[in-house]
Amino acid sequence: PFGSIYTLTFLGVSQYQDQNRVASAASLEVKRDGKRLDVIKSEKRQYMDSFGRPTFQPSTEVGLLGGIREDVYVVYAGSVDGTERSSFTIHINPLVWWIWFGGLILVIGGLITMWPGGWQTAPVPRVAPVREAVEVVA
Repeated sequence: PFGSIYTLTFLGVSQYQDQNRVASAASLEVKRDGKRLDVIKSEKRQYMDSFGRPTFQPSTEVGLLGGIREDVYVVYAGSVDGTERSSFTIHINPLVWWIWFGGLILVIGGLITMWPGGWQTAPVPRVAPVREAVEVVA
C-alpha cells in the first residue's frame, strides 16, 4: 500500500505434538524492500480428546507481523498431498495500529471525563425579575 515490495520466503513445515493437539507449523521469512523484518509462523492445529481422537475441525493460528505503517497476516491453509508444498493466504493491511491507538485515546478521554471531583464550575446566580411601574400618558 505504501509502495513497498514484500518478499516472503517459505522456510518449511514442522510438525509437533503438544498436550492436547497435533500441529503443523509453517514458517515464512519476511523482507520489505530487501531488508529482513522477521520470521512469521502460522499453524494448523488438530485438537484431540483423551482417547487420541480428533475433535472438531482443524483450527488455524494466524501469523502476524505488526507495525505502525501496516500489518502482515499469514494464514497457513495446509500442505499439498503431504508434501513440502504449502498453500497460504497473505494480507497486508495498512494503518491497523492507528485504530488501536485511537481506541486508547478514546478510553483515556472517557476516564478523564468521568473522574470523580473533576472540573467543576461555579454556580450561576439566579436573579429575580425586576418589576417596574410604567407611567402611561394619554
